[in-house]
Amino acid sequence: DLGMYAQVEALASKTKTILEAAGSTDCYVYATCLNLLALCHSYNRQYGNAERVSRAAVRIYNQCVPDDHSAVGIELANLGAYCQRQQKFQDAEEFLVKSLHINRQSLPSQHPTIVFSLRMMGFLYMEWGKLDKAEKCLTEALDIIHSAYLDQHEEAAQVMSLMGRCYLKQGKTIESERLHRQALKLTIDLYGDDH
Repeated sequence: DLGMYAQVEALASKTKTILEAAGSTDCYVYATCLNLLALCHSYNRQYGNAERVSRAAVRIYNQCVPDDHSAVGIELANLGAYCQRQQKFQDAEEFLVKSLHINRQSLPSQHPTIVFSLRMMGFLYMEWGKLDKAEKCLTEALDIIHSAYLDQHEEAAQVMSLMGRCYLKQGKTIESERLHRQALKLTIDLYGDDH
């Protein structure tokens, strides 16, 4: 919803201005405002601006929270996505690997956020043409999904669909079709057939 993003951007900009006027540009709330502004830039397909603002958010988060704080992991994942959109694959990989490392340190081993991180890395490697690395990340994500009984989680459908695309690019059409069918069934189960 375009109106929602406009409201978020207006509120984050207003909060940012207030914090700047108060000299509070090195705090968690300021970094969170930058995070929201970067998301709005991304929504408007301004990935260079999103990357610039997200880098500033990471610097501030690193000053005010521990290195393994979830906010740092989330922002690094966002930054990786913004770099990937600009085809800065090496930068994206660096940020996504750091994000996954933080998530592995700070969350239980079968947490959905780790699955999300692995899916993001798999998607990066697919776009980059590194299909073996993509398959490895996505296989690990699917293993977590199955072992943690996350089979009915929305992340499962996304990972299965992406893995199906990876298999298709590798010429594994039977495996691809199987995973695409599973992803479609799960999506219909979760959201209905008119989603």
